[in-house]
Amino acid sequence: MSEEVGRRIRMLRMLMGKSRENLAEALGVSPARIEAFESGFAIGASVLAQLSDELNAPPAFFRDDARRAAYVSRTD
Repeated sequence: MSEEVGRRIRMLRMLMGKSRENLAEALGVSPARIEAFESGFAIGASVLAQLSDELNAPPAFFRDDARRAAYVSRTD
């Protein structure tokens, strides 16, 4: 994963009013793991699917700029 993906995770988490601890609990991981994701460390497919569900965003939001832009514009 990249730092950009981590920024997207952090942005959605904050927009939804979730702390790292809240998100970690929902995903069954440690808050340190959420911090690692937000720093750009690798995320497995199953955790990415859980993140997508928990943050109410399609998996493509985390990896495709064109789709991310379309998704954000639809939610405004």
